[in-house]
Amino acid sequence: MAVTNQWPAGIDATASVLNTRSIPVVTTTGDITAPFTGQVVFNTTDNMLYRYTGAAWVAFMGTGGGTAATQHEARYEQRTLQAITTSTDTKINFPTAVTTCSDVTASGTGNTDFLLNRAGLWIVTASVRFNVGTTGERHLFLLTGTTFVVASRFASQTAVNVGTAPATVATASAIRVAAGTSVCCGGWQNNGSSINTDVGFGGTNHIDFTWLRP
Repeated sequence: MAVTNQWPAGIDATASVLNTRSIPVVTTTGDITAPFTGQVVFNTTDNMLYRYTGAAWVAFMGTGGGTAATQHEARYEQRTLQAITTSTDTKINFPTAVTTCSDVTASGTGNTDFLLNRAGLWIVTASVRFNVGTTGERHLFLLTGTTFVVASRFASQTAVNVGTAPATVATASAIRVAAGTSVCCGGWQNNGSSINTDVGFGGTNHIDFTWLRP
């Protein structure tokens, strides 16, 4: 059912006084038939607040929820070890979905690629623990796309001279993306032979996505 403006009788629908009144609750922004610039509504379908720009409704805040449609963050973990080939960029897989949302679609063998379906500013974090090896580096990086292109990397971290100890490497960044942008995580090490990831520390090996704002 269409909603025009849910205000007391006699108040001009375009008046600034409306900003002091309750926010309309809708199941789709199309329920508002005559929006005014700056108007805010709450959408129960995705639990988002939307602001009308004068030309379009723009989601600007997620209020949380317990379903894929209403929560706007995702977390995937690696709970089965993965072999990282020496001196070779290797996609890290995160097969276990802990938190899922409609804004993120996982794909690839064991969840190596993540499609961000909502445009805006995102926080992306990743962490991987490398098992015992020999002296060298352990490297972790995040990039846009599904293939390794150096120019597409937007975050990285390196543990150097790790010796024979395990090493946990973590990286994170805020990144603004268009809807339909893919993100993946890569690992690299120069042990001289393959090193397994260490999955014995709970959710240490993970990748997280959190939508912040448009």
